[in-house]
Amino acid sequence: MTLRLPLCALLLLFIPASGDVLAEGKKYGKKLVAEYRVPASTLVKMEEFKPSAPVKGESVAMNALLADTETWRSPEVELSNTANPYNIVVTLAATAIADGDAVSLWQAGWQLEDGARLNVLPGLTRSAVKAGQRLTMTAVATPTTFKQNRTSSVVLGLVKVDNMKLDSIDVAVWSGIPGTSFLEGFRAFYVALVGLAMFGLWWFWFKR
Repeated sequence: MTLRLPLCALLLLFIPASGDVLAEGKKYGKKLVAEYRVPASTLVKMEEFKPSAPVKGESVAMNALLADTETWRSPEVELSNTANPYNIVVTLAATAIADGDAVSLWQAGWQLEDGARLNVLPGLTRSAVKAGQRLTMTAVATPTTFKQNRTSSVVLGLVKVDNMKLDSIDVAVWSGIPGTSFLEGFRAFYVALVGLAMFGLWWFWFKR
């Protein structure tokens, strides 16, 4: 007997099983403004840095902002108030020293005339790693909007690092709100199509 399946079920055979391929190439803004690699000499200072003691009674986030840091500043960047918001994207490559958790905590933001505008940068941490494991982590700082054109520098401050050797740190600056790419649009269509196909299968098997 020949098994006849509805067209919507057959479409499942041609739809990617994972959305990761569709998400490839996603950006953090409309335009890449600048890219930097933190110098190796700064990485050495960061690994030798001793974190300051937390202030009693303060939250983890507040302590991260109040803490002493080993700081890197980028060359100056031209910022336009018509290209808001600006996103600082940090990619950290490291090697785990021992089994356990590899933890790092950072501040990220901009150096302004009246001081630095900084926020806590989460996400550059991995749990349950193995000694010698290569780690790559990316985190995005809180988007920043500027009311007027200005020249500024990216500020990246290490609060603490534990159980990882810093191999490289790359910093990118993106401006504008990311647009919807063709692949991102197709992802939404793909989800809807899968739902339709599943309904077709249900109809075929239970409503004949």
